[in-house]
Amino acid sequence: MSTPEPDRSYRIDATQRALIRPGVDVAALEELLQYFPADSRDSHLAMFQLRTLAADSEGHVPDMTVLTRISDPVMQDLLERARGWRDRPGH
Repeated sequence: MSTPEPDRSYRIDATQRALIRPGVDVAALEELLQYFPADSRDSHLAMFQLRTLAADSEGHVPDMTVLTRISDPVMQDLLERARGWRDRPGH
């Protein structure tokens, strides 16, 4: 499977950018998201944003998904850069 063609016109807008967690390499994240289909970018971006998890009336907290591995090496490299994993010992 080859690396998909990125959509270089995609940009994280200012409102979304303001919600990105500290420590995330926004440039690498933006480049990574360019490889995802347009209809899945928001859900992938949400994994890197600050969120308030509130329990519903029954005490359930919504599930949280974290992206840790992508089979494509180009995209995995961008993921590691975006998450700042290269700056941590053992990565």
